Amino acid sequence: MTPVPGTTSPRILASACTKTPGANWGTLSLEALIDVRRAYRSAPEEDHMKFVHVATRTKDLDSAIKFYEQLGLHEARRSELTKGKATLVFMEPEAGNFAIELVYNWGKDDAYAGGERFGHFAFETEDMDAVLPVLELFGGHVTRQPFLLEGDGPRIAFVDDPDGNSVELIQR
Repeated sequence: MTPVPGTTSPRILASACTKTPGANWGTLSLEALIDVRRAYRSAPEEDHMKFVHVATRTKDLDSAIKFYEQLGLHEARRSELTKGKATLVFMEPEAGNFAIELVYNWGKDDAYAGGERFGHFAFETEDMDAVLPVLELFGGHVTRQPFLLEGDGPRIAFVDDPDGNSVELIQR
């Protein structure tokens, strides 16, 4: 999201929220809300934020890979998360314009319930610290503060949307 020149930055907007607990705690003043809408009224520029993958958990990684190969996807990359005890496989079409992340949690060989199976939507962003306060202003709830994946990987964070769907932000 690119602010319109002359408007307030997301960090300043986040500080405009009422910080005192009570009836109006966490709300924006009318002026700050107008400034947020003016600053972010247009869609994000393509080079600023990009949808990159959707994640789903699987109990049988090999079967899941074979299934998605039948849809024209191929294994583009694989990560073994020793600290997180999981294997991540990214299945992509030849164009490479999106991925399905298959997550196998080591030792979890039983079927996942429907609500546990879906993982998250993922977006790459250039400036996570600027995006997080704006998402919170628009109903998002940060569920995992920014951290480095496996201690040295990309910087990631998780935010629930207003309906509780998980969104991962990735800053490389």
